[in-house]
Amino acid sequence: MTATVAAEVWMRPEDSVSGMLLGVPVFVVIYAGLERLVDHGLKKRGLQTETAEYMDLDYIDDATMQPVRLPQEVPDESLKDSKDDSAK
Repeated sequence: MTATVAAEVWMRPEDSVSGMLLGVPVFVVIYAGLERLVDHGLKKRGLQTETAEYMDLDYIDDATMQPVRLPQEVPDESLKDSKDDSAK
């Protein structure tokens, strides 16, 4: 089957609607199942399940199972815009 024939068969309007009607719910079921599986694994290890808890996280300490945050970056003073007082 050539690519052109395959594209015509794949892109028929009646197939795209039925594909959406079946594809979207199937994707939702797969996504929800994976989410439950990941949440279960995190809870089993005593970790947070909320995504926001993992923002700015460097790693989780294996010994204490506590999150270690990324160090806060301090802006470099040499990169700041200095005011040029010579152009008055």
